Order: sequence, then structure tokens, then C-alpha cells
Amino acid sequence: MSVSSEVGRLREVILHRPGLELRRLTPANKDQLLFDELVWVGKAQEEHDTFAKVLADNGVTVRLFADLLTTVVSDPELATALISRRATVDTCGVEPVDRVHGYLSDLPPTELADDIVPRAARLGLGGRLETPSRLHLTLAFHGVCDRQAVQQLMARGQAVRGSAFTLCIDRVG
Repeated sequence: MSVSSEVGRLREVILHRPGLELRRLTPANKDQLLFDELVWVGKAQEEHDTFAKVLADNGVTVRLFADLLTTVVSDPELATALISRRATVDTCGVEPVDRVHGYLSDLPPTELADDIVPRAARLGLGGRLETPSRLHLTLAFHGVCDRQAVQQLMARGQAVRGSAFTLCIDRVG
């Protein structure tokens, strides 16, 4: 996958379905986690599923992050490497690190994939799944558009000219 243009037809996308990682949001920590308000996880999942269906119905190949991660952790060597990077003394503490590593190692691939994202969120783990040069940021989603609206949006996008710049994102949500 790569992005070579900010305008043009979207052909393939990786989506992450909201899940257990959002259940850790509380009124006390939502600001620290850069959310404006608490998220209704069930509603977020419903909206995500609708969005994914709209994309698929319009010819976009939708790849779910959990499915891709399950494929990765189905390889025992890759699973061990991922777990070892995430379950460390720094993230878990000296005593629990072996228990966390053992717990994660014993999970079947689907459960490990389901567990590693919220666990990483709880442990405050960062990560980079892709190099910055390959990231894409959608600044506006215009919903389902008729062909004429798409052509107008593409023409406007192609007319935009400017110099490269650094974008600092300090809020999500």
C-alpha cells in the first residue's frame, strides 16, 4: 500500500474498528488521552461498520487492522517478537513482565490480535506501524458523493498548490 497523491480514487485502505481500547476512557482521563468527550463504543463500531461498507460498496478494498495483525501473529516467531517488544520491564514492571509475556504467548492468534491493541493502550505503549512518508491524513470526508460532486472535488484538489510543511497534531477525537 502507498499513497502517491492526496487526490484521486481511493483504492485500498486499512481501518481499525473501535474496540476495547476505548473502554478505558473515563471523564478523568479523556483530556489526557486527547478526546473531547467519552465515546459510545457500540455506536462508534456501528458507524465504523457503515463507513467500511460504503467504502467496499464503492470499490475500495477495505483491510481491517485486526485481520492483518492476526495474520502477523499467526507466525509464532513474529508473535514472540511483537510480544517481546510490548511486554517489557519498562512497560509492565520487573515482576509482572514474565506473567504478561506468558499470558500473551499462550493466546491463540485471533485473541492475541484482539488483546494486544487494548493492552498496548492500557500500558501506554506507542508504536509506529508505518513510516511517516507513507501516512495519509484525511482532512475532510465528504460522504457518499455523486459522480459530478467527485469530479468537482478532484478538480479543486488538483488545483491546490503549496510548499511542503510540517503538521503537528495535538488532539484526536
